Amino acid sequence: MAKIKAVVFDMFNTLVEDGDNYWERTFEHIVQHQGLNLSGEALRREWRLIDEQYRSKRGLDGWPFHTYRDCWQKSFETVYSNIGSDGNVETSIGIIISDMVQRPLFPETVAALRSICDKVTISLLSNADDAFLIPVVDRIGQFFDYVISSESSRCYKPSAQIFNDVTEKLRVRPDQILYVGDRQWEDVHGPKLFGMAAAWINRDHISKNPNLYEPDHIITNLYEVKELIN
Repeated sequence: MAKIKAVVFDMFNTLVEDGDNYWERTFEHIVQHQGLNLSGEALRREWRLIDEQYRSKRGLDGWPFHTYRDCWQKSFETVYSNIGSDGNVETSIGIIISDMVQRPLFPETVAALRSICDKVTISLLSNADDAFLIPVVDRIGQFFDYVISSESSRCYKPSAQIFNDVTEKLRVRPDQILYVGDRQWEDVHGPKLFGMAAAWINRDHISKNPNLYEPDHIITNLYEVKELIN
């Protein structure tokens, strides 16, 4: 394996918490703010049925690109129409974005980034819109040489195009990059297809999918990244 010259991180559920409990709270905020006549859990359940249709196709080659906002708008329009609700689509999206930019960092995030910043180039690559990604980047601090979002690349992980954008900006070979993320499909299979090394941060000990590429490393916290680049 080539010497690692750059580490590229995913954002949500890698550097910043974004579990189901946060989404449950967000949908409660949506319901309470608008006085909707259903629970946040019920709204989220209906919304996810629509939203997952977009998520399942977004990384496929040749599929037209849509931002998260585009997809959320269509999902809320469909759900509010289906359930006969007068919920406001723009208000609902605004609450999601407002909540996402306030997601807490994992306790070790800043210290772990600081521990490697003098050893390698650090960048960020996330399936995200800039509207909720950049404010979180600003909260983390000045660690990233490059920040690449799905919105800026106009494609989603695991598409080869978005990983190619990283190598072009960093000007290093794919095998000199370690990608760190929490999802086997987007954050392991995608970079491995492109020739990068991949570290799967698997805090919840999720079972591996045998039909996808295996990670080069499995870690449970960000401090372990330092050991992978020495």
